[in-house]
Amino acid sequence: MDVVVFLETKFWVWAIIFSRITGLTISAPVIGSRTIPFYLRLFSSLFISWITLPLVNLTIPDLPVFYLITIMLINFLLGILIGLISYIPIAAIQFAGQFFAFQMGFAMAGIFDPISGEESPIIGQLSFLIGIFAFCPLNYIFYCFR
Repeated sequence: MDVVVFLETKFWVWAIIFSRITGLTISAPVIGSRTIPFYLRLFSSLFISWITLPLVNLTIPDLPVFYLITIMLINFLLGILIGLISYIPIAAIQFAGQFFAFQMGFAMAGIFDPISGEESPIIGQLSFLIGIFAFCPLNYIFYCFR
């Protein structure tokens, strides 16, 4: 694809896709964790948005730049919202594990969680990992990108 043709026809479509996927990579459970470097998440969102560009048959009418930036901001916030909504079941599983650990007397036996950046009980961490391992094989992360 010629660069001039891309800039004239598909640049704003790609920018809108990129802003939503960037918001998703910030807050999604597996790909938005603190253990994955920022530049890896940035380049993966660039790559995913570039790959999905031919799949989107969207034409942007001739709008002012302010409106287009507003649309990009809304899509970025929508991506963050999708990621946070997909994080809710995993956080509920971790909270249930912390509650069980408190009931069993393991509340003081805690380990540092590098994903959330806080200390959590062992049972809570175990249930969080079980939730993440159930999250990945069920292809739940691909439903976030739809």
